Amino acid sequence: MTALTITYHQAVKANACGEALDKMRGSDHIGGDWGRFGRDTPIPVQAVWDVLGEEDMWWALWAVDRTTYRLLTSDFAAHVHKFFDRERPEDERPRDAIRVTRAGDAARDAAWGAAWAAAWAAAWDAAGDAARGAAWAAAWAAARVAAEDAARAAVGDAARVAAEDAARAAERDWQTQHIRAVLRGAKQPGRVQITMHKPEEAVRP
Repeated sequence: MTALTITYHQAVKANACGEALDKMRGSDHIGGDWGRFGRDTPIPVQAVWDVLGEEDMWWALWAVDRTTYRLLTSDFAAHVHKFFDRERPEDERPRDAIRVTRAGDAARDAAWGAAWAAAWAAAWDAAGDAARGAAWAAAWAAARVAAEDAARAAVGDAARVAAEDAARAAERDWQTQHIRAVLRGAKQPGRVQITMHKPEEAVRP
């Protein structure tokens, strides 16, 4: 496996904004001059994250490798699926969405979008905030799901806030470590087990 990269020309072709390109140019990674650096010289997507932030990292990843983008969202969904499963164990739409996302070339844009739309609808049909969030397509929503689940068990406002913060931080830490490992080529995306409310029922990828 190799680290995921993007070039200046790829970014321009994908309609990168001038402000982001200027900020990237001024970073230590580029050294202030695109011409000297090379407009076709690979830039690690992780460097885009370090310089421009998470949102631009996801944009860069979508621009150069939509398969990895999709597989990462499936990993995040799989990691918190247990919260949805606890509320609606008979509803397989979120699991189906994860499987479609991981189906490789067969999961074209329309199928991928339709599957996630179905999973989203399934989540909002379910009872409980944690269940509603567990089938989402947005990568960072997983932290909110875990936080809400922990908060529901807390007693009193102070305990609820503490539990929510701790759960959000734990899930976000896991996501950050997972993304960075994938970006640098140390892990393959799409391999996280679909977690279930009963751990012994976890679904292997």
